[in-house]
Amino acid sequence: MNISSRMMPLVFPMVLAVLMGGMTFWLNRATDVNVETTLLDLSQPQYVMKDISGLRFDAQGLPVQTLVAKEASMYPNSNDVLLQQPDGQVWQQGQPLYRVSSQEARYADQEEKIFFKQEVVLTKTAVDGGLEGKVSMPTLTVDIPTQMAHTDAEVQYEYGQSHGSAVGFNYDKKNDVLNLQSRVKAIIYDEQP
Repeated sequence: MNISSRMMPLVFPMVLAVLMGGMTFWLNRATDVNVETTLLDLSQPQYVMKDISGLRFDAQGLPVQTLVAKEASMYPNSNDVLLQQPDGQVWQQGQPLYRVSSQEARYADQEEKIFFKQEVVLTKTAVDGGLEGKVSMPTLTVDIPTQMAHTDAEVQYEYGQSHGSAVGFNYDKKNDVLNLQSRVKAIIYDEQP
């Protein structure tokens, strides 16, 4: 087959176009990814972290908050984080101020609240010669933006050697005020020097 020199300018672009079209089709087929959607099991966690430890610092490099937990998990279709054996601390000017621990907790991201349950202990560290305070209860809700904590459950408290019980309390961290909601049963010791 002899192609005349007059036909060459017409044939070459057509052959090139066919080759480029074929190459484009082949590349499209070779790089085509077939994505299959798989539904997640809603009863199983989507994410799990074991033995977590977190520390948040202030502008001066001093600790502000710490969190240690045996496990953290998050389920599909939920923004909540479930914690196993959480132990969190709040620090002020590099000194521990409060500590909260429990067997379980749930951090509700949209509400900005933490719901502690099972063997909850809230401890206020002794500061400036004051006494350590401890409140134990089965459940506790902490509202992070308002810095308020409350429970409607029975609480046992200790303040130095004094101790007692009540049903329910509110704690306002900003004003450092603990309000017991019911009649209080207490044994109070005068601990002045």
